[in-house]
Amino acid sequence: MSVRVGMGLVQALALAIFPWIGMLIAAHVAINATSLSLAGFQIFLLLGGGVVFMTMSLLISSLVEGEYTAPIVSFGATVMLVYELSGKRLSPYSPWTFMMGVGYFHHQTPLVFQPVPWIYAGAFLAIGALVTLVSIKVIEQRDF
Repeated sequence: MSVRVGMGLVQALALAIFPWIGMLIAAHVAINATSLSLAGFQIFLLLGGGVVFMTMSLLISSLVEGEYTAPIVSFGATVMLVYELSGKRLSPYSPWTFMMGVGYFHHQTPLVFQPVPWIYAGAFLAIGALVTLVSIKVIEQRDF
C-alpha cells in the first residue's frame, strides 16, 4: 500500500511541476517573464488542492473492483465534487477553486494579492491524510 500511495504522490508532483515548467519556458519565449515566487505559489495551489483528488481516487480504487470501473467512478466523483462545491456558499471549501487560484490572483494581471492560504492547504492535506488512512483500512480488511 505504501508503494501505491508513494507512486501516486510522485505522479501528482510530476503532474503539477512539468506543465508549469512548460508554461514558464513559453512565458520566457514570449518575453512575459514570470517570477519564481509566483511559480512556487502556483505549484503550492496545485499540490494543495490536488491532494484531495488524488486521495479520493485512491479510496475509490480501494472500494471499487475492476480495472476500468475505478477510473470511471473516480472521474464521476471528481466531477460531482467540483459541481457540488461550485456554488457561492461552498466555493471557499472547494479544492478545485483552490487549485485554480480563485480569489488569490488579480484578474487582469498574474499578480497575487492575497497571502499564502496555509489554513486551506493544511485542511486539504488533513482531509487527504484521513482519506488515505481510510483507504489503508479498507485494503487491510479486504486483503488480510
